Amino acid sequence: MKTSHSSYLLFLFGLLLLVSCQNESRTVEQNLWDKLPVVAQKRLTPQGDSLVICDFSLLKDTIDIGLSYIASDIEIVCLSNDDNALITEGNMTISENYIGIYSSRAGEYKLFNKKGDFLTNISSKGQGPGEFTFSIYDSYIDERSEKVYLLPMMSNKVLVSDLNGEMRGEIPLPYTVSKAKMVVDSEKRELVIMVLPFSNITSVIWKQDFDGNIIQELSSEPYIIEHTDYSNEINSGLNTSNLDFSLFHWMPRADTLYNYSISQNKLNPVFTVKFPENNIPRHEYIELSDFYLVRIIDDMFSNYPIAMINKHTLTGVFVRFNIDVLAGIKGSPWIDFNRGYYVTNNYSYSIKDEIEAIMTSTSAIPDNMLERLELIDDNINDESNNIIILGKLKKTITQTEPALETNVSISIAQPKKENRSNHVSDKGGEKKEDLIEDDRLYGFDDLKEMKNTAYIEHWQEYFRANNKYKDWNEEDRRETIIKCIVEKDGTTSDVKIVTTSGVDSLDMEAVRLMEEITGVIPAINFNNQKIRSADFIVRVFFPPM
Repeated sequence: MKTSHSSYLLFLFGLLLLVSCQNESRTVEQNLWDKLPVVAQKRLTPQGDSLVICDFSLLKDTIDIGLSYIASDIEIVCLSNDDNALITEGNMTISENYIGIYSSRAGEYKLFNKKGDFLTNISSKGQGPGEFTFSIYDSYIDERSEKVYLLPMMSNKVLVSDLNGEMRGEIPLPYTVSKAKMVVDSEKRELVIMVLPFSNITSVIWKQDFDGNIIQELSSEPYIIEHTDYSNEINSGLNTSNLDFSLFHWMPRADTLYNYSISQNKLNPVFTVKFPENNIPRHEYIELSDFYLVRIIDDMFSNYPIAMINKHTLTGVFVRFNIDVLAGIKGSPWIDFNRGYYVTNNYSYSIKDEIEAIMTSTSAIPDNMLERLELIDDNINDESNNIIILGKLKKTITQTEPALETNVSISIAQPKKENRSNHVSDKGGEKKEDLIEDDRLYGFDDLKEMKNTAYIEHWQEYFRANNKYKDWNEEDRRETIIKCIVEKDGTTSDVKIVTTSGVDSLDMEAVRLMEEITGVIPAINFNNQKIRSADFIVRVFFPPM
């Protein structure tokens, strides 16, 4: 629902929020969360845990919330245009003075300072020491120890670098993890690892030391994802003192947000949503200090409605976040809440289009905001590097109005050099690939452009029936991890061994099984067209599962 022009002007003058309901607008002034409807209840589980259950059908209204309401020390960082600095989308981590970004197209992890200056590349795709096979799934910048910790996808180690990009070693993991999040304690030399729990992974969470020794672990059995589906994700924003844990299911189902208690070695359920029966949308949970967020991920990936539920009042509403300190521009629709920060990664042409549109159409922009808009607009063009907008999440939200006088800094890195080669923009602000659609390969970094990923139907039956080594010794279980391309017709190509079983004959059998398989269900895009997909990962077990 679009906000009316008159209501928008009211927002610019500093009123808190606009609430839209049934095409009517009303201004909410004081005690917002006390006035909103109660949408959740607390219940005790049989185990004695206090669980907040939100009734999705009770979420009716939608409001606009400015970034300054939930975050302070807001920073707009225009990244350097140096040739090596160019990025696209990718996982990010923020620290007090640094921004770390895994650039999916470049296949490199890039480190910037908060001025936007490119500092160094840290690791890259490859098979050598200090390199990773697929992508960086999680990272952590520890300024105290002057180290950067990188956790790759499909890896049995954490890569460790200094802030100059020099690799300083590896932390071995007891298991090969497909997707995982980590909590690093460099002083104690300990890690907590939370993983996507496939059936072959013994633990869903464990604590270990830097030498790879397990201190404690929690069985994955109650949380197992039965099918080896790499389109699922693990969520752990680490925005509070709690170690939050939840799973994103590509094929949505009822689920729960947990807090991991290290002292009890237990996952305690804290929040869930009661969705309409047989109509569960794709969604993920996010925990903030005062709120639970439920992000709905629609089929076109163009809009991400977020439900916001107050932990104390149990009232809730759908929210649309905007950058109020920049006169209410929207920025990227994908907002990351990670390690205590609100972060968006924005293409420069999109931000420039928004800024110029609002300066043209709106006359009542406060002077301080106008200066910010003009500063950014004058110093970027359609081919500038990305713009990172971030703010520290407030530990407690006490104000009833947006804190528009919060600290705001704008950093524009110099120099500006080459044009971006990885995309051009059209009038709609969408990214265009320099590839012919028919020949394009969609990989891990393109999941948001895929309606369904490729998968093997009845995969266990196939491997049981066709594996030459189905009688392999159960006490000496082996596993080969294979990567390949799934073509539009369901055949495979470019079959490669990612992780060896240690036995050549078993590895060759795994390759044969994947080369000869037919009828793999190919991936499809949002036009319901079959597409070629790279990075298709299969674990081949001996004996078969």
